[in-house]
Amino acid sequence: MSARESAREIWHFPTQHVGKHVAVYTTVSSTNTVAAEWLVRSSENWDGWAILAEEQTAGRGQYHRTWQAPCGKALLLSIILQPPAELARPSLLTVWVAVAVADAIQKLTEQDAIIKWPNDLLLQGRKVCGILIECHGSAVVAGIGLNLNQQTEDWTNLNLPHAISLYQATHRSITIRQAAEQVIDCLDHYYSVLLKGQTDLLTRQWRRRLGLLGRPVQIELAGGNTVAGTLQTLTFDSVIVATSGGVQSWPPEKILHLHPLEVA
Repeated sequence: MSARESAREIWHFPTQHVGKHVAVYTTVSSTNTVAAEWLVRSSENWDGWAILAEEQTAGRGQYHRTWQAPCGKALLLSIILQPPAELARPSLLTVWVAVAVADAIQKLTEQDAIIKWPNDLLLQGRKVCGILIECHGSAVVAGIGLNLNQQTEDWTNLNLPHAISLYQATHRSITIRQAAEQVIDCLDHYYSVLLKGQTDLLTRQWRRRLGLLGRPVQIELAGGNTVAGTLQTLTFDSVIVATSGGVQSWPPEKILHLHPLEVA
């Protein structure tokens, strides 16, 4: 059985690049794992395909964390792309997904989502979405877990008191298909922007959604050091912070966490 034949059904969307074909499963270990298996086991061109599942038994997040969601209550989606070499940077692609999904959330809820560095989205101050970018040769898999219809008892059962769903934010149910269509449409829009070299538009949206320019922040670096200062600017190449010892900069890939710093 081929990879696509193993899916329960295939959805098709009229996009240019992202999620043109979506293989839908009832249960998988992880949509990112399935996408990786497709890339390894088949010589087909999977660029523009996506994997969607109603349930994951071993969902994965950043830094080997798990991603938990009750069956049928979240958008569990992995996008497969083969971007040009200049775009195949996990930090840039994380921003692409974060900005696009934040736009989709705004369209679905009429509420602003905030990016929490590096790969989470917050709604009303609580986690609503996680992102995981993984590279496989020239291909990239962008995993998205977006909370849709969970309620308080779901978070209690999972011991996730700081999570929120779109239903909790709006008191309206959103189907997985509705969410997938909106998210894929926004991803396709911003991916087209990147392919045209219009990174300034994405950068502006990233800065706005992060909401930390000009504010005191604390940075946790990959080597274990922490630095405090005022965030002056950030691009896909550098994050610049004014510290007590002078202005310092780091590539985004070197920064594990970037938090607002409350000043007494």
